[in-house]
Amino acid sequence: MNKVIFVILIFFFSSSVFAQHQSKLVRIGNKKYEKENYVDAEVNYKKALEKEHDKPQAIFNLGNSLFKQKRYEEAAKKFEMLANLTDDKNIKTKAYHNLGNSNLQQFKIEKDPKKKSKELDNAIEAYKNALKTNPSDKETKYNLSYAQKLKQQQQKQQQKNKKDKKDKKDKKDKKNEENKDKQKQEQEKKKQENKEKQNQEQQDKKEQEKKEGKQSKPQEGKIDKEQAEKLLKALRNEEKKVQKKMMEKKQKATRTKIEKEW
Repeated sequence: MNKVIFVILIFFFSSSVFAQHQSKLVRIGNKKYEKENYVDAEVNYKKALEKEHDKPQAIFNLGNSLFKQKRYEEAAKKFEMLANLTDDKNIKTKAYHNLGNSNLQQFKIEKDPKKKSKELDNAIEAYKNALKTNPSDKETKYNLSYAQKLKQQQQKQQQKNKKDKKDKKDKKDKKNEENKDKQKQEQEKKKQENKEKQNQEQQDKKEQEKKEGKQSKPQEGKIDKEQAEKLLKALRNEEKKVQKKMMEKKQKATRTKIEKEW
């Protein structure tokens, strides 16, 4: 980006401009100003305005002394007041020129983006107004060109910031969507794993129950050793009972046969 060299030209009413109208206080203020004693110059210009509040040279030079103290907002008010007050084209041109300078300096130090942009617009407007009264003023043309280039740079920067902001938002939205998809996939995976786990637990439970059932219930048609011994013992006992009964019957029959015969 090309850098533009900027030189602010402050117009100052010399003693020859309004010599016939200058008051003693204005002359003292001018001497203080020339010695770069801007604070004392300001004091004298203000005293002159107390006596004659619409004195053009006092208003103009007061604006200059405020500008030199970097009190640009206050200086701008004085130059704007003079531009609206006077009908003299020469004075009006100089007032608008220095108003543009004050706005431009305020633009440079302003932090708030909206106010910064407004100050630059005000500077461009002031320079244009100065050229309306004196279209051939080279210094004003130069300062207007510089201010317009600053405006173009500002607009490009604003567009870039807007694009960067949009790209950042799009990137953030895309990342959020990816995170949502990832979370959804993880939830589905976890859900499937839980389902498989539950199915496996149910299957294991059934297998366990089936296994325990086989162990607790003897298979049909088969008896174990203990049951076989019990059954055999029962059969033997029953056989003994039968044999005992048969023996008793046999003995009874024998006793009946050995009775005497007649």
